[in-house]
Amino acid sequence: MRMKEAKQAASLAAAPTKPTMDRVQPQAAALPYRFEDGKLKVMIVTSRRTGRWVFPKGSMGKAKEWQAAAQEAYEETGVSGSVDHKPLGRYVSLKVRGKDAWHVDVALYPLKIEKFHKKFPEKKERKRKLVSMKRARKMLSQPEMAQLVEALEKRVGKGKKAA
Repeated sequence: MRMKEAKQAASLAAAPTKPTMDRVQPQAAALPYRFEDGKLKVMIVTSRRTGRWVFPKGSMGKAKEWQAAAQEAYEETGVSGSVDHKPLGRYVSLKVRGKDAWHVDVALYPLKIEKFHKKFPEKKERKRKLVSMKRARKMLSQPEMAQLVEALEKRVGKGKKAA
């Protein structure tokens, strides 16, 4: 177990109550992608607290899920582009803050990267990586996330054929 995962596990163990599905917070996430040299690549980002590799995600406020997903992609990774209004799927994640823990129900939306911004709100707080599909599946912190990467391949294709 990596050090950051051990810290998260210790934090959860210290929680006075165990998380239940009774407390679930909805969130929206983006799966930014682009084709490079004919290959499909995705952008993943580290979480601020634990440094795990995840999709950019956050609360929706009054925005539609797909709009919130696009906003989170910009804030956390500095990319913008066309977001699909149909989610790839959903996954449940655990959120731990001090001695409190709850579940987060995340809707994941594909976002075709059109622009990389030099400045973005969380640039100094996170690392971002544009990686191959195979590498993303290995780096992501949850198996459900890896399955959604596969769903992206099915929706947009694995890559472009050479002309």
